[in-house]
Amino acid sequence: IAIIDKPTHTQRVVDALEADIRSGGLRSGMKLLPRRKLCERFEVSAAIIDSAYRILEQKGLVVRHRGSGVMVSPKVLTSGSMLVGIVSSMSRGDIEDYFEPLLGVAADSRVVPAIVHCSKDKDWRRTLLDLMARKPDALIVDVEARHLPLEGLEDLFSPTPVCYANRWEWHPDRPERAVLVDYQAAWVEGIKKLWMRGSDRILQVIQHRKPQPYLAEYLDTTDAELEQAGIRPRIERIAVEQIHEDPDSVRRLMTTFKPAAVIGQSDFALIQLESLCPETAGLDRIGFFDTHHARREGREFSSFHIDFAQIWQQAIDSFASPARVEKIRPTLVRRWKPRTEKDVLPFN
Repeated sequence: IAIIDKPTHTQRVVDALEADIRSGGLRSGMKLLPRRKLCERFEVSAAIIDSAYRILEQKGLVVRHRGSGVMVSPKVLTSGSMLVGIVSSMSRGDIEDYFEPLLGVAADSRVVPAIVHCSKDKDWRRTLLDLMARKPDALIVDVEARHLPLEGLEDLFSPTPVCYANRWEWHPDRPERAVLVDYQAAWVEGIKKLWMRGSDRILQVIQHRKPQPYLAEYLDTTDAELEQAGIRPRIERIAVEQIHEDPDSVRRLMTTFKPAAVIGQSDFALIQLESLCPETAGLDRIGFFDTHHARREGREFSSFHIDFAQIWQQAIDSFASPARVEKIRPTLVRRWKPRTEKDVLPFN
């Protein structure tokens, strides 16, 4: 005679909820019923439900947040998948390995990404309406203010949950849910490094003459933080737009200012400056995004590396958590050259 043990009340609840999750009935990021409702469903006490929560949490099937309830973990493998719209003004040629990490992260999280590119040169509203017609479960947005009138985007996306990734350019309002690159920390660290290497005159190359709201705030705060730390190099700023539209003013600044080092908003910005002023190749330089430009043989320079896989993963995970803003600190990849008189070319 086979004796079959009757499952405990806790195990009965665990088995039922796990089946709901594995079958896709409860999808990644969805909230479970309130404890009171689960008590009524399974005819058990609140203590039994709490014990079941702990077991499900140990299995990695749910996550608990104080005051926000219990949600299905975004990393759980279910028979269903989550459609996430990726809205970006970044083209594939802008930054190497920008979208590629998304594919691996999405596969591990059972996410189907639907990527759309929006710019001022396209009918961006039609693009977004087509995306929303697919009824995505969530949206990850990385756009620039100069490309889109951002004020209308949130109304267009509502009520779909949105996480802003990499950049925010809402002004004066910040997003409630975001995973952002900490550009300000990078500016401060980069300028400190150049200062400590003896550079008292630093040229800062930004992309646009009128920086977007988020960058203007970073620049102002960076100046204040450096001043407070007692780091006081002379800093002049030029924009990549000036290199193309007013090269004579850039050459005059190079002659009068005589920078000892250059820091750029991107690696490409430093390459643009070098094309106009070849002598800058001999200066200490720090770029951004660690692209192939920073690794050219014989012309290498330090650059900030961003872990885009981490950004995509945290953005996807954010839909199972209370809304909050997280910052990703870039890592400085050092490629310093020996400082000798031969390295620094004269400014003509």
